Amino acid sequence: MAYIGVQPTDTYLSIASQQITGTGIATYTLDYSVSDEESVAVFVNNVRQNVSTYTVSGTSLTLGGTISASDSCWVLFLGRTVGTKTPAVGSVTNDMLAGSISPSKVSNLHPYKNRLINGDMSVAQRGTSSSSNGYVSLDRWYVNQSGGSTTFSQETNSNPSETGGLQKYARLNVSSSSDYTGIRQPIEDVTSVPEGTITISFYAKGTAPTGGLYVSATQHFGSGGPADVVVNTQITSSLTSSWVRYSAQLTLPSIDGITIGAGSYLAIFVGQYSNSSSTAYDLNITGIQAEVGTSASNFEFLPYDVNLKRCERYYQILQGFEGSMRTSVGFGCTTMFRTQMRSAPSVTQSGALQITDGNADFTQSSTSVSIPASRVTTLGVQLYFVNFSGLTQFRPAGQNTNVNDSKVGADAEL
Repeated sequence: MAYIGVQPTDTYLSIASQQITGTGIATYTLDYSVSDEESVAVFVNNVRQNVSTYTVSGTSLTLGGTISASDSCWVLFLGRTVGTKTPAVGSVTNDMLAGSISPSKVSNLHPYKNRLINGDMSVAQRGTSSSSNGYVSLDRWYVNQSGGSTTFSQETNSNPSETGGLQKYARLNVSSSSDYTGIRQPIEDVTSVPEGTITISFYAKGTAPTGGLYVSATQHFGSGGPADVVVNTQITSSLTSSWVRYSAQLTLPSIDGITIGAGSYLAIFVGQYSNSSSTAYDLNITGIQAEVGTSASNFEFLPYDVNLKRCERYYQILQGFEGSMRTSVGFGCTTMFRTQMRSAPSVTQSGALQITDGNADFTQSSTSVSIPASRVTTLGVQLYFVNFSGLTQFRPAGQNTNVNDSKVGADAEL
């Protein structure tokens, strides 16, 4: 929960992290003394409460007040790990709230409650529309056609108040479906989402696939790991022409004792599940969130620049090249990535690159870029563009950014 404003190396305890109802007082017993009230933070609907709503003395934390059915109550102990000691929650006593509260330890709390990236569908570096399979349009979202035919596009909602203020949304228009036609996002590192219940929520409208709209989570254990583990549930049997926020819970099994290899992830999928019908459907979706816990909270809004930077760990567009004419037909340069990438990326080019030396322009005659062996890392890459003609060797040159036909993409997606 990044809004607390604490270091990511800290260890925190979530001792009430689900929807609860009723009026009353709950007293929690911690495993060791808390020195002052500022070591505890109480949030209701993501708003930090005044200390008058709770008291803490030694090992006792008492929470009072009225909590309604629509409230999401979080009580966090802001304790930092000291050496190898990890704070832990003790027993819950005198629990007079109507709902059930399950104390749980959360070590190295994730900096964002939403484990998905680009859930507001605002970033589309590859383009705003595509009818292909794979990572083709909106960042981090993989189109799984699975034999179907789709168009995946970024759209704009003229009435963002319908979607909690979110203006952009994704449209998966399926003209011919198949089993497992939908979109998915792999969350890097299968261990980053702990065992137990996670809640998937989003705004959606349109028409549902045959058999209903499903969500699933796939634990992929990476190279050398065992077979994938999949859990799924139907989130709704039908969609309407109006935006509705849906939510569903999935229970992730334990990964204790399982071999985890490179490239592991937890993939969240939305779409048609095992039903093999080819019937068309139209999914419009935004504000998709995957969070640890048994209830859906408000969508976690992030500024566009933060969202873009998170996307760039997996894919980024390279531009503004500066280098020299290496031969009469080749231009070379070294460029650093704006964000360190997940792994050494593959680099591809589309469109013609134009360079200038300040006196004359030379337009590439083909879409050909190569990478010398061992010249790409997670930090940067050395590029060599070929098929020019008439270049002056060793003369400095740079990309003519007034002509933006070329797109060079660095891809490190899972």
